[in-house]
Amino acid sequence: DRLAALKTAACAFVDSIQEQNAGTDPSGQSRIALIQYSSAANTGIRRHLTCADAEGAASLKTAIRSFEKGGRTRMDLGMELAEEIMNTESDAGRSRAVVFLQMKTMTALSW
Repeated sequence: DRLAALKTAACAFVDSIQEQNAGTDPSGQSRIALIQYSSAANTGIRRHLTCADAEGAASLKTAIRSFEKGGRTRMDLGMELAEEIMNTESDAGRSRAVVFLQMKTMTALSW
C-alpha cells in the first residue's frame, strides 16, 4: 500500500529530526510543518511549524497517520502553502527546506 509506505517514511523523517534536535537549545531546534496536497478540497496545512521535540514529534506523527488519499496530486497547491509558511512563520537566519513526499511514481511524459 503506497499510502502506508508514505506514512512510514514521513514518520521516520520526523523521528530523524527529533533525534537531531536532542540536546539542542530549543531556539535552534529544527521545526516541521505538514501540508497535505491533492485536489483543492483536500489540500491544507495540517500542522504549522512545530518543534520536533518529543511532544511535537508525537503530534506530527498523529497528523501524518490521519492523512487520507483522494483527489489528484496538486503539488502546485502544496508548494504555495509551503511558501506561505516559509514567508510568515520561519525565522531569519534559519536554514529552510521543503521536502515533498508523494504516493505516485514519476513517469515519463509523452506528447
